Amino acid sequence: MEGIQSSDADLVRRALGATTDQERTAAFEAIAGKYRLTVLRQCAYWFPDPEAAQDVGQAAFEAAFTLLAQGKGPERPDKLAGWLIEIARHRGQEYIRKTKPAGVQWADLPEGRSLDETEDDEEDRSGSASRRAHATKLVERVVATFTGRQQEIYQLRFVQELTGREIAGRLGIADKAASNEATIVQGLIADGFGALILMQEGRRYCPDLARILDDTAKMRTADTPTFAAAPADADLFTAALRQRIVNHFNDCNVCDNCRTCNNKRRQLVGPYVPALIPIVFAGEFRDRIDQVIRRVVEQAHAGHNPSAHPGSGPPTAPAASGAPAMAGGFLATAGAGTGAAAADAFVSRLQFLVHKASESNRLPRWLRRTIPHDAGPGASITVVAAFVAAVLVAVVVIVTVASALTSGGSATPQAGPGAGGVAATNTAGPGASQPSDCLNWQGNAALPVTTASLARSIQHVVTTCTGHAVSVTCTAPPEPWDYYTCTIPQQGVPAHFSDIAIDQTTGAWEIVGQGGFSS
Repeated sequence: MEGIQSSDADLVRRALGATTDQERTAAFEAIAGKYRLTVLRQCAYWFPDPEAAQDVGQAAFEAAFTLLAQGKGPERPDKLAGWLIEIARHRGQEYIRKTKPAGVQWADLPEGRSLDETEDDEEDRSGSASRRAHATKLVERVVATFTGRQQEIYQLRFVQELTGREIAGRLGIADKAASNEATIVQGLIADGFGALILMQEGRRYCPDLARILDDTAKMRTADTPTFAAAPADADLFTAALRQRIVNHFNDCNVCDNCRTCNNKRRQLVGPYVPALIPIVFAGEFRDRIDQVIRRVVEQAHAGHNPSAHPGSGPPTAPAASGAPAMAGGFLATAGAGTGAAAADAFVSRLQFLVHKASESNRLPRWLRRTIPHDAGPGASITVVAAFVAAVLVAVVVIVTVASALTSGGSATPQAGPGAGGVAATNTAGPGASQPSDCLNWQGNAALPVTTASLARSIQHVVTTCTGHAVSVTCTAPPEPWDYYTCTIPQQGVPAHFSDIAIDQTTGAWEIVGQGGFSS
């Protein structure tokens, strides 16, 4: 990727002899291209945490470039790597004094030992060349379970170390879309690596994990023809098994939350950390150093260098050019374009949100089970559309219920004891409180129906409608099938109500004849 590299002395000479911003930028980029990963590996050995290692490495390059911009290079130009590592060591000591890092955050070293105490007597696990090659093979085995698109993102971002903008140019998508996809792949690598190590070494620690592995092997054997060879261990680690193991050790609501496997995963992955960080975070670290180069060149051009002293505090910069910054799951990206690029960015953002939702502990278990963990663009759009539809339905239901309660409170007053505790319904509408409209009312009398219970119910309805307190008297019909007759004394003149039909079994009544009253 970098082409033929110059000697250390040539790199130092170019940096010290630069007279323009372009020359200085090219000289710094050549130094970073040769020793960026070397410094990051050393920082990862000291600080087995992705953010801490990158912070210290970034601070080391900023201090070194600032010194070179001031004309102060290493005493031995042919020992440029040693000079950079020494600056990183000083910056690491300053980092410890200022931040007091807690140590390994996403993996544990065996038996709580430090990296300096971890012996190199078993497997290829450290940051040496052979061990980096072993860790790379394991990562590639994990990546082999990804989709074709995810494998392409891995090659562009984590192997070729392209920026988000460069990836977007290669794939013809927006910067933000490329950044989101790279972030998803980075998370899949981290989880998948833990799943692979558990598959290889965790069986004896957890019977549930052993059962998962046995069931997978039985299914694979059942699908293999009798004349075919038994599946190899490499064939056993598929996308389905990877996700099943991840769901087993994760502590999400839809996961098994196996603390044994989660703790053992951290312990087993711990020794790989110095080799893993340069693999998984190489692209992100390149973005940081590119920002450092731009900043130092601008400061040198302006004639001031606030970061000249190697002991100054290490700055923390977000990823540049739309590249993902994996710091606590946050994403810093450049803005999306317009047209087709904006559409790609929108779909990719939906895919990223669905992926994060599938891992969010804030969602209930039953809901997370319905969200695909590794949804593609089409599935992501479907999930988001279903969510939006559910929200709209909920809003409609709430508005409908609220409207019914509001209208029911004004148009359907509750009857009191005089009406047998049954609501009176005003069929005349909002104007029923006017005397001329109080004709076609109905209600319910308390059972058993008597002239007294009917009178109380009518009295309650009339009083509610007109606002006048009235006293109603009713007379039973001469025949069971005939109508009741009720009168209302009002201003000394009885108002006659005739043809009041009533259902003796339910107590429901209504005025079917002519009649009325005046206020």
